[in-house]
Amino acid sequence: MLVQFGVCARRYLLKRLRARRKYYFSCAVLASAGLVVGLASAAPRMWDVMLVNTVGNALLCTSLGAAAIATFGDAHERQLVAHEAYCGVRRAAESASRMAADMIVLAPLPIVFSLPFQAVTNFAGGLRALITIGLAAAWAISPVAYACTVLAPHNATILTSVLVLVSCLLFAGMFAVLPSALPPLGNALLGLSPGRWLCEALLLVTLVRMPFGISRLYNLSELQRIGYLSSDEAEAVRAQMPHPPWWTQCMSHLFLLGLGARLLTLLLVLDQQRRQQGRRCCASGRARGDAFPHNPRVGDETVASPRGDGEAAAAATLPRRALALLRFLLGSHQQARPLLESVEGYLEGNQSPSMRRERRDSFDSVGDDSAHSPAGEAHGATTTTRV
Repeated sequence: MLVQFGVCARRYLLKRLRARRKYYFSCAVLASAGLVVGLASAAPRMWDVMLVNTVGNALLCTSLGAAAIATFGDAHERQLVAHEAYCGVRRAAESASRMAADMIVLAPLPIVFSLPFQAVTNFAGGLRALITIGLAAAWAISPVAYACTVLAPHNATILTSVLVLVSCLLFAGMFAVLPSALPPLGNALLGLSPGRWLCEALLLVTLVRMPFGISRLYNLSELQRIGYLSSDEAEAVRAQMPHPPWWTQCMSHLFLLGLGARLLTLLLVLDQQRRQQGRRCCASGRARGDAFPHNPRVGDETVASPRGDGEAAAAATLPRRALALLRFLLGSHQQARPLLESVEGYLEGNQSPSMRRERRDSFDSVGDDSAHSPAGEAHGATTTTRV
């Protein structure tokens, strides 16, 4: 398991290194996004500080989620994973190695976004805090793209974008849903959104380190109204100390959410593999005739069951049953042989010549047996007398 994990991780990193032109383009896009957000929030009004930071955080998270789709969502990647699983590589090792190695690929993207943003805006929280929040966003948001890719590989892009935007905007605690207006159970459910902790960490690190003034007081009061900052004076003062408790709380929640989402993705991958193996076994069993052991066999082919494939199975079964009934009724009469052959040619015109030859031989054996019987001898004597 560990050997397969290491081999798959090295192979994935080498593959991403060969496709580095696409990676360079992603870095250029994120650098442009950081520059645009920085120019838009270079001199915001005091009531726009939280709004601009929240929108910038949502843009960064959406870009990271879109960059993580290629880990499982590319068609060639899915074919490679299926081929390796058929050759004996465990899907758990393949998926876990990709999710672990992908953090090495995604780690430079928040840095590329943060550098132009810090250069334009002179971010009050500092470049180190901004990069740390970006890395936490890459850890917590990328499993959303993994899970969407496993569940809906053909619609993973739009599904990931919608979920990330809903998490970072609607469920971030800034607009539609306020933590202060929710009951304890609602706050617990809101805590499952990574955008809520990312937004809280970004806003608090921005406002707590701002210079003292009316803009800082206004935004801190807004954070108390929202519920990010406690209304208790002692706790509010403690939250503005050099090592605040909210920073550890936000980072620990983001780490746990990212770890839990990765475990969930791994379970989805294993369940998908189990379902594919089940469908393969059923298909091979139907081809061999093992899926319906009660079916009668004719030659080398198995009579399909009407419960198997619906109309196709019924269409394949009814002609054989009709022929069997006709042979049972008319098999002892030699004069009925042309009629049976015509019916056989009409009902089973798509059968192979070997199948027809076997059916004719079986018919001849039935006729010979009937000829040696007393009824057959009497019938033959009657026929001879008539001639």
